[in-house]
Amino acid sequence: MVLMFVLRRYGTWVARHPTIILCSSLAIVLVLCLGLFRLKVETRLEKLWVGPGSKAAEEKQFFDSHLAPFYRIEQIVLATIPDANGISASIVTENNIKLLFEIQKKVDGICANFSGSMISLTNICMKPIGQDCATQSVLQYFKMDLRNYDNYGGVQHVEYCF
Repeated sequence: MVLMFVLRRYGTWVARHPTIILCSSLAIVLVLCLGLFRLKVETRLEKLWVGPGSKAAEEKQFFDSHLAPFYRIEQIVLATIPDANGISASIVTENNIKLLFEIQKKVDGICANFSGSMISLTNICMKPIGQDCATQSVLQYFKMDLRNYDNYGGVQHVEYCF
C-alpha cells in the first residue's frame, strides 16, 4: 500500500516535470560517455590472453629481450578424413609425407609481382638466425629435402621423432 502511494506520487511528479527528467537523463548519459575518451582497444593477442605477471608473460619478455621479437606464423593444418566408422587413418604415411614435400615446394615457389619486382616467400619470411626462413614443419626431420627421406628412414623416422 505504501509502495503504491510512493510510486504514484513519483509518477505524477515525473509527468509534471518532463523537462527536468529529460535534461537530467541526458546529463547522466553524457557524464557516463566521458569514459569513452579513455577507451583503448587491445589488439595484441598476448595482452588479451596472458596475464601480465604470469609465467608465460615472463618467458615471452625474456625471449623478446634476448632473441628476437615474436612474429605470427601462418599455418597449414592437414587432416585425414574419417572412414564410415568414424575412425581417422594416421596422417603419418609415406604418401602423406611425400604430399607434404610437394605442397612445401609449391608454397616455396609462389611469387607475386609487387611494384614491378617479383616477391617470393623467401623475401618476406622471418629469418631470425640467418638466410633461412623460420619454418616449422614435420619436413624439418628430413632437413626440408626429399632426398633425405629414404636416407633417414622415411615414416619410421617421423614416428620416432614424435
